[in-house]
Amino acid sequence: MWNVRAVVERFPLDLGTADPAEVIDAFTTGKNPMRARPLIVSTSGRLMLPHPALNVIAVRENLEEHLKTSQSVWDQYSKHRGDLLESRTHDALNRVLPGARFRDAFEYYLPANAQEAETADPAKYTKRVEGDHLIVLDDVAIIVEDKAVALSTLARGGKTTRLRTDLTRIITKAAEQSGRMRDAIQRDGGLRIEDEDWSISAISARSTPSPSASTTSRPSSPRPPRWYGPACSPPTTFPGQCPCTTSS
Repeated sequence: MWNVRAVVERFPLDLGTADPAEVIDAFTTGKNPMRARPLIVSTSGRLMLPHPALNVIAVRENLEEHLKTSQSVWDQYSKHRGDLLESRTHDALNRVLPGARFRDAFEYYLPANAQEAETADPAKYTKRVEGDHLIVLDDVAIIVEDKAVALSTLARGGKTTRLRTDLTRIITKAAEQSGRMRDAIQRDGGLRIEDEDWSISAISARSTPSPSASTTSRPSSPRPPRWYGPACSPPTTFPGQCPCTTSS
């Protein structure tokens, strides 16, 4: 009985301080009062859930609101959400790219300043950044960046301008990160991956005999990778001008 009462107290719809006109105006601008608190409770204690489709959204938003009251707990939750997205992305791509080699949630090095960039020696780079997925199949390399980012309340409520703003921000960030990795591979002929020294997997996939093979010496005259993207059909071979970046 206590558990039922706790749920009811967490999700009740409270319209006691609003008149019907205010509720309708809020609803038409994307502020649905039932999105986070969908339970209608009568004065006698009887309950009604107008539509079961409201359940998942209400539970998620309420729990996230509660988790944010503790920064350490919220950080754990955010990490779990990101890890889950990376795992499901890997599984989805693995189904459609059998035989491909995956690197997931890895770190690689970039030049930290102009001096390191001038040396063009990845062994001397000191800026460590994260990559979500690098998939190599034959001589085709695919970069995927995950974004476990929630849309704002206004965007979820259907406000198109805010939805456009949120999506633009999310997609732009992913494109910048995937483009950064693409540029590093083009510039250096590969990536220096943390704990692997020099990795040639993204460049000479045809000549690498083992899925886990890597080397500490840079390949001579590597074959440039090809990149699939929405504007590349057939895929474009680098170096060259490709108008797209494969990311998500």
